[in-house]
Amino acid sequence: MNDEEYSLDLANGNRLAMSIQQQIGFLMFQERQRRGIKLTTLAALLDVSPEHIDRLETGRCKLQWSVLCKVLEYYHRKFEIKLIPDMEKSEKEEKPTEEQA
Repeated sequence: MNDEEYSLDLANGNRLAMSIQQQIGFLMFQERQRRGIKLTTLAALLDVSPEHIDRLETGRCKLQWSVLCKVLEYYHRKFEIKLIPDMEKSEKEEKPTEEQA
């Protein structure tokens, strides 16, 4: 892998991380709204600022696992990550090249 490919992979990883953070933040927002909890109330319960909760819910700051764990505990929710292989990439890796055949 050359430097250009590495920087592209890194950029894609950063975009993926940001997308995941935004999705989790949006789910936090939806759950808070569903339960009718004020942003300031949740912030006080988690011992963080209301601004921090707002930035988390809108995906404008990095998600801290410690805060996410507090949110999940408060809502009595679980967080599950499933790693699913990229089947297209896996199939390409499994097929022998003409040189290998």
